[in-house]
Amino acid sequence: MQAIVSGLFIYPVKSLAGVSVKESKVTPMGLEGDRQWMIVDGNGKFVTQRQIPAMATIQTQYNEGKLVLSHPEFGEIKVKDTPHTAAQQWQIWKDTVSGFEESPEVSEWLTSVLGEFRGAQLRLVKFDNASERPVGTKYLSQQESSLKLADACPFLITCEASLEDLNKQLPTSMPMDRFRANIVLTGTSKWQEYQWKSLHSEQLNFAMIGACQRCPMTSIDQKKGIVATPGQPLQTLMEKYPVGEKNLPYFGQHAHLPNKETGKLAINDALTIEMAE
Repeated sequence: MQAIVSGLFIYPVKSLAGVSVKESKVTPMGLEGDRQWMIVDGNGKFVTQRQIPAMATIQTQYNEGKLVLSHPEFGEIKVKDTPHTAAQQWQIWKDTVSGFEESPEVSEWLTSVLGEFRGAQLRLVKFDNASERPVGTKYLSQQESSLKLADACPFLITCEASLEDLNKQLPTSMPMDRFRANIVLTGTSKWQEYQWKSLHSEQLNFAMIGACQRCPMTSIDQKKGIVATPGQPLQTLMEKYPVGEKNLPYFGQHAHLPNKETGKLAINDALTIEMAE
């Protein structure tokens, strides 16, 4: 049984617009360039579309480690590839991570686009690749994998068949970008992904480590940066597609590379599915 890669996406800056790519280098910490930066408030705590939906309207370009941010009304700014000062500590969920603050010019540009947040300028922080952030014990009992600035795990995988079925139940259908996946698959049966144990290519062996619990960000139109469907798709996911014992909304699967291999993944690549026993 196989699944076919129909979409690959990186999100260079957490909660800003994603980038569709035809192929990507795959590392144990995620697709190359994914969630390498995040925006923080005046207290050094991460900020996402949950607080500022308009973050979705800032476009990102990522090429060979270089980042450019742009907005239709505010033009673009290049994040200069200059030496950083000493790493500092920043907060993402319950984790404290090591990272470098980008230039004041970037902070001023972000704040001009999005406004001040809680009375302070927004700042851009780059993850310190010399450090590690283990996947939480909620997913892995042993600290066997690491990630950068994604919420929970190095990879998020979704399936077109499940979204097609979900859209039949929703008051208003929605595109896959609401779920901000890294790897989108076609050729699978609807909702089958929750019975998968692993996905394999010649180079890579993805192990599934749990369904992805969704949050109100899925209600945000990723093109307009507004809450377009309040309460949806979360309500329908809870009512129509229960996963596990708790009545919580899930869509997609978290995954990691337990063997810590590095490889490549491209559109139309085939992945062999291994079902859980």
